[in-house]
Amino acid sequence: MYRPMGDNMRITSALMSGALAAVAVTTALTAVPAAAQVAVPGPPTVKVTDVKFGGNGCPRNGTSVVMSNSNQAVDIIFSDFAASTSGVRSKDCQVNFLLEYPAGWSYSLIGAQYRGYTDVGAGSSAQMVNQYYFQGDSRYSELKKTYSGPREGTFQENHEADVTHEAPCKERRYLATRHTLGTQGASATINLDSMSVDVSTKVLLNWKPC
Repeated sequence: MYRPMGDNMRITSALMSGALAAVAVTTALTAVPAAAQVAVPGPPTVKVTDVKFGGNGCPRNGTSVVMSNSNQAVDIIFSDFAASTSGVRSKDCQVNFLLEYPAGWSYSLIGAQYRGYTDVGAGSSAQMVNQYYFQGDSRYSELKKTYSGPREGTFQENHEADVTHEAPCKERRYLATRHTLGTQGASATINLDSMSVDVSTKVLLNWKPC
């Protein structure tokens, strides 16, 4: 079982742009069909602050976190997050950040959507493990997926939160995501950063007044 990284890991604050792959935090509930909820428009202003990242999948100059979709999403953008049997067989990345928004609001994590690309030969496999949670909470939601060869092409995985993740009304907590990619066998590649593919992960939010 993969566990969330501890707070004593070496992390570096960053807020950069201009990369290729994205991890998005959004209120667009339609991305997870099982979450039959009514979307509530979020607060008028939302900012990403105090971004921290760690892991060999997060280059210092290649990870950024920005608001998007009229403040309904946060994009975590990677420039070089790939694992391959011909190079580094496994990579991981953890991104922690705060959302700053007006008092009187709260949000919960209701699910996630993952998109990427694999090229896996016969007899080989590629693995993806993704977690999302609030820092300080021992509970987390997790999606594990193995892609066996032969296969080549994009993938999209929808995941509904395993437990209830709700931000307190009067306290700001880091939203944390962890992503691990791995490969086994003679020929396998899996990435979350492709020049030719729209690659992203969406951690879905549900806003509500406190």
